[in-house]
Amino acid sequence: MAVLVDGDNIGPKHLGGVRARLERIADVATCRVYADWSLPAMAGWRDQVLNLGATPIQQFRSVAGKNAIDSALIIDGMDLLHGGCYDAFAIVSSDSDYTRLAIRFREAGRRVFGVGYAHTPRPFQKACHEFMAIEDLNVDRLAEGGAIRGAADVKTLVQRALEVAVPTQGVVSLSRLSDLLHTQNPGFSVKQYGARTLSQLLETAGFELVAAGTNRVAVRLTGARLLEIGSSRPAFSPTERKTAD
Repeated sequence: MAVLVDGDNIGPKHLGGVRARLERIADVATCRVYADWSLPAMAGWRDQVLNLGATPIQQFRSVAGKNAIDSALIIDGMDLLHGGCYDAFAIVSSDSDYTRLAIRFREAGRRVFGVGYAHTPRPFQKACHEFMAIEDLNVDRLAEGGAIRGAADVKTLVQRALEVAVPTQGVVSLSRLSDLLHTQNPGFSVKQYGARTLSQLLETAGFELVAAGTNRVAVRLTGARLLEIGSSRPAFSPTERKTAD
């Protein structure tokens, strides 16, 4: 994966969390941060860039009112695309000017991830296969007592995704469900609901998860229950967990 960061648009304190999240998706082979590094305001970025092994890309502001940084990031992105070395790209910015770049990456068959603030314009979010809000990256555990925020909304989103899915013998893979949730809701993140994983989100929203002893993970809708098949570890319903404990 190549990660392209607009240093004018994202605060330096977020870079570590953003990179850690992206490295859970794919190997980050390239991480570039674009900015006018001659400006005193960029001093806060320097330690982050050095500590995380990112590459700072210098771009002076030669004309007032023109964002040369956007242009430099877009040109480099196209060069990396045509180099053919990357299967995925991440654009870290809340700027809708990168919408066309994200679309171009998709047209070339690359996986595209967007990372920005929650207020990022919807066209850019929709242009990405998956958009992650920076505000959600710091949520790393369930709310106290296992409660989940917006459980009714979660059920609605899951049901809508399952209506689109074409299950094989009534079974839909967990990864397929995840893809559908992100496609239908570009800003979707399990962490915004207080969960760490999709399985955790489904269970705490009231769905029953059951391990079926295969190596494949899938989801099946049976009445009002979702069944997870082939979990690598036992998955219990809330009642079963209490009994097991």
